[in-house]
Amino acid sequence: MRKKMATALTLALMAPAAHAAIPIYTNPGVQNPASYSFTKLVDGNLIAFFVGDGGGLERRLGVIAGGVDLGVGLSDQDPLGSSFDYGFVAAGTELVFYIEVSDGNSYFSDPSLNPGGLNHVFSASYGGGDTSGLVTFAPGNYTYVGFEDLPGGGDLDYEDIEFVFENIRGGVIPEPASWALLTAGFGLVGSSARRRRMAAHTS
Repeated sequence: MRKKMATALTLALMAPAAHAAIPIYTNPGVQNPASYSFTKLVDGNLIAFFVGDGGGLERRLGVIAGGVDLGVGLSDQDPLGSSFDYGFVAAGTELVFYIEVSDGNSYFSDPSLNPGGLNHVFSASYGGGDTSGLVTFAPGNYTYVGFEDLPGGGDLDYEDIEFVFENIRGGVIPEPASWALLTAGFGLVGSSARRRRMAAHTS
């Protein structure tokens, strides 16, 4: 059952040496060329934390898990550090995150679902060790996702609304050109191995 956990939440006290800053996009003003896939790592509830707000519109975070829309929960109107439980999600389930914006638009972590196929997110792994409003993140493995909330990508700093997730894996999806290079590389390795085998048989 979904419930907002807006009470003060401390995951654990951390040692100063364990500090790891919440990620930021390091090339603001330039479209993020990366696309991401997200997967639930373990069976259990999907928990999201609201960790930053740099935009002027109201936004709410939604989740699609395995093609099923779990609805919206966290909002930039919630206290910084608030968390939301989106319910049980099985390990291996593919996830798509989205924001509903007060101007009537929605933007997704999957660029193919956005107008013009534009990327509206930046994501990175996060090691914990920070306090953000109500929450202190113990050192561990988290995934950060920051959104742009305007048509055309806005100012491209990917920090209009920011979240941290527990127990998910985020990975960059290689571009088609990268796949082509990788496939060609495998072909060359295979061809070279065949030639060596043939040379060994004729000797």
